[in-house]
Amino acid sequence: ARAISVARLFNNRCGVDVEDDVLPKRFLKEVLPRGPAAGQKVDPEGLAHMLVEYYEARGWDRAGKVLPETVKALELE
Repeated sequence: ARAISVARLFNNRCGVDVEDDVLPKRFLKEVLPRGPAAGQKVDPEGLAHMLVEYYEARGWDRAGKVLPETVKALELE
């Protein structure tokens, strides 16, 4: 968890945020050819919901920025 937040802090300082956390368009348009999810494609709304949950689990805000309390808890100050 700590290493991922360190990398995210670096990326935040370089201007990376939620707008940059996207999948290639191909993943949203093409159906999966095989496997348990064959014939399905990634649902953009479901993906957006999962991203919010991922950010919350990591201790980041909805914009994908590491929260100050997360920085403190991980002793990254």
